[in-house]
Amino acid sequence: MKFKVPFLLSVCIVVLSIIYIFNLINQDFVLNKEDEYEDTMNIWLTTPGLISSVERFQEESGIKMNITKFKSEEALVEELILPNMEDNLPDLIEIHSSYGLDEIMELSNPNSIQKIGEDFSVAFHEATLENFSYDNGLYGYPLGIEIPIIIINRTILDNHIEDNQRVSPFNSCDTLAVYKEIQDKINNNKAKTFWFFHFDEDIPYYWDAFQQKEQGSKTSFEKLWTNLIKEYELVPPLDNHMAVTKFSNMEVGALITTSSNLQMIQELVRSTFEIEVLPLFDSGEPLFVSGSGFISFSNEKKVEMFYSFLDQDDVQLEFLSNTGWIPAKNSLIESKPFILQLPMAKYLGNLVKYHDVFSGKELSGESWETWKNIKEEAIGIEMSIE
Repeated sequence: MKFKVPFLLSVCIVVLSIIYIFNLINQDFVLNKEDEYEDTMNIWLTTPGLISSVERFQEESGIKMNITKFKSEEALVEELILPNMEDNLPDLIEIHSSYGLDEIMELSNPNSIQKIGEDFSVAFHEATLENFSYDNGLYGYPLGIEIPIIIINRTILDNHIEDNQRVSPFNSCDTLAVYKEIQDKINNNKAKTFWFFHFDEDIPYYWDAFQQKEQGSKTSFEKLWTNLIKEYELVPPLDNHMAVTKFSNMEVGALITTSSNLQMIQELVRSTFEIEVLPLFDSGEPLFVSGSGFISFSNEKKVEMFYSFLDQDDVQLEFLSNTGWIPAKNSLIESKPFILQLPMAKYLGNLVKYHDVFSGKELSGESWETWKNIKEEAIGIEMSIE
């Protein structure tokens, strides 16, 4: 027994020594891996489809990309404008042209594109450059364009409307009344409730696009939304998060969404029913675009390197395929061979041909506040239904 205790103690010492040595080797390996990188960049993202391209840049450049992912633009902006963030800003953030850029401009001090590289802005569509402009300066590196679209279930609606009849939720009250009659007729023969229209959660964007088209219009959002939700009951209330699902299940006649959702909808619908994809407004009319881009808080050479990397056609193809965005670069939006390589090419070709009427809008100090007010007003109208 007296020999057993020293033996066990010796075994424990040996085991602990092995663990200690292993940890030292592993730590040295980690340090050596970090030594492989020449520099680091901190980047905040909201779109998962960008991650593979960012990681590819890390591999090719030797710059470590520290990625922080946010579930939404709102969450990213809220984090960015915290008081303690002023001295800890990331090198780059992804931002949507319609979500919080005005707040960032007022509270932070991002770099203009011209400081990073004077030639970058030349390549992009004028509309998307306008969207990332503030006080006559350009601050965003555009990644992709989104346009408002309407997707029509032709399998259902072709039995009730003429082929050349334009379907739009922004029509006159007389036309909305006709839509209501069609909706009621369809519901007489369906187990699930059928809705003529549905909107996804970007309602303020569609209203903004309508306002851009109808310059000087006296129509108020309150009147429009009350007609659709309460007066004619053509849109289900408090249900925007289910819009794509309901459309895919043939519970909606026409879906108002953005082009970035085309790829997902295409995969959901497949050949279940026939759809038609059109710009939300008639061709030839101004079409207010939105989109995502990068804003930089660092003017170091590494940011210019990253932007130059993103500028390559094969990189553009990678992240546009992963995000569903329309190219923001003029050379690509006008290139039929490039468009045909994108997963949503079947419908995208019919949309990008209208790029001459794409329009943007320089940000003002009230842009984001106006959008939030429209969202709140929509919810208020929907909640008031008895």
